[in-house]
Amino acid sequence: MKRNLSRILPAAVAVVVLTLTSNAHAQYTETVLYNFGATGDSVFPMSGLIFDGSGNLFGATKLGGSNDSGDAYELSPSSSGGWTENILYSFFGGTGVSEPSGNLIFDTAGNLYGTSVAGGSNRTGTVFEISPTSSGSWTQTILHNFGGGTDGKTPEGTPVFDSKGNLFATTAVGGLGFGTVVELSPSASGHWTEKIIYNFTGGNDGSEPGGNLVFDAAGNLYGTAFGGGGTTTCTTGCGTVFRLTPMGPTWRFTRVFAFGGHDGTYPSALTIDSAGNLYGVAREGGLPKCSGGCGNVFKLTGPGTNGIWKETVLHNFTSESDGATPAGVVVDSFGNVFGTASVGGTDAEGTVFEISPASGGGWTFSVLYSFQGQTDGGIPAAGVILDSAGNLYGTTTFGGSLKDGVAFELSPPPDGRR
Repeated sequence: MKRNLSRILPAAVAVVVLTLTSNAHAQYTETVLYNFGATGDSVFPMSGLIFDGSGNLFGATKLGGSNDSGDAYELSPSSSGGWTENILYSFFGGTGVSEPSGNLIFDTAGNLYGTSVAGGSNRTGTVFEISPTSSGSWTQTILHNFGGGTDGKTPEGTPVFDSKGNLFATTAVGGLGFGTVVELSPSASGHWTEKIIYNFTGGNDGSEPGGNLVFDAAGNLYGTAFGGGGTTTCTTGCGTVFRLTPMGPTWRFTRVFAFGGHDGTYPSALTIDSAGNLYGVAREGGLPKCSGGCGNVFKLTGPGTNGIWKETVLHNFTSESDGATPAGVVVDSFGNVFGTASVGGTDAEGTVFEISPASGGGWTFSVLYSFQGQTDGGIPAAGVILDSAGNLYGTTTFGGSLKDGVAFELSPPPDGRR
């Protein structure tokens, strides 16, 4: 897709002073927790990881498992060191779940939920639940089969619960043709009812919502749309960040920011801090050192004039030692931003990075780890998570001893732990 990347910065974009220190955390050490790819095993882990309350890790793979339609797995630390994989459920494709997308999430009872881009009764995607049984196995329930038309299809992101137990997700297409935001509400009988709370039009509001959704403390729902936005610097729009505000039985849509190419294109992977600031990644755009731009990490603060939020670009990637095509970010309690870049780095296999507030203002960027693409993994497609000791956990889609991806831990030096 050809884009005309304007070099004129709009008023809503803040230019910051950024210090690049690629080797500032060279002592970070990677441990491969698990190598995917054994016969019948998980492969191609595009989703990130989540913890349970006991320190076990959970994730999903897009392919592999006994039916090659992906699976949900658990990684548990052993007393002798190392980690053990337990495949919780192998999805069986066809009218069942196929190719799970986004991360898994827990409810308060310990059930896992996710979305799949394929499978279901119409082969156009599902929202599913997998639940532990008394025998120690797990069982699958499809909560909703997308219909492929006005109902939406191809849910690509991570769902989210509200405080009442309703589940929210996006579909990349369907609805009016440009994607939807849907709410699934449970009943006492266990049946879930879908309601479309917004249909994208492909214009100023955006198109192809994906990534994930986040709630603020007031109950407003935020997300990203991959395209649209009404700007003229991208052929089909550079993407938007939007807010949905509950208004009784309906939701009010507000576009809080539209990207212009130079400040990012294809936004994704939102997270929110305790002050209500939004952070995310633009998969392309920014510096024109890559075809279409190498991507960036951004922060949105607002609301400002007319409800439009102020963007601060925390880092524009160069596809050199820092990486390119960022996949996701997380913010710790100190305001430090951690994330992954899918490609670039010293061996072009992706990086893990930190962006920290600088004492004199601005932000400092550091590469914590650069993947080599072989035994240590390569091409991370999702962000990382943190434990209380400052260790980072994530997955790569390729590499490892079996070449089908790894789950990894990155540990800072002892004097660097938070």
